[in-house]
Amino acid sequence: MKNRFYKIISWVSVIIPILFFILLIKELIFEELSLFEIALTPFVLGGILLIDFFVSFYILKQKIKSNITILLFQLIIIIFCTYQTYYYNSAMSKKVDHVISP
Repeated sequence: MKNRFYKIISWVSVIIPILFFILLIKELIFEELSLFEIALTPFVLGGILLIDFFVSFYILKQKIKSNITILLFQLIIIIFCTYQTYYYNSAMSKKVDHVISP
């Protein structure tokens, strides 16, 4: 049961970075977000998610064994990055009309 839970968390940790980068690419392609609007947040999230992706991928390929420490870090990263992605997506993709008053 414990080993199955580790694999589920590892699969989630593999899927979340893929979804994050798809979301970022979609916003860039459809001009919902320009390169000039990108702050430091997506780069930090992307870096954290890539590291977590590779650790999770090695766990799934059984090159390293998962333990409770890795599991806790994966859960923290999943929760933090999901929150940050939601916050980033809801705040950055809104278009703001500028009104010029005399």
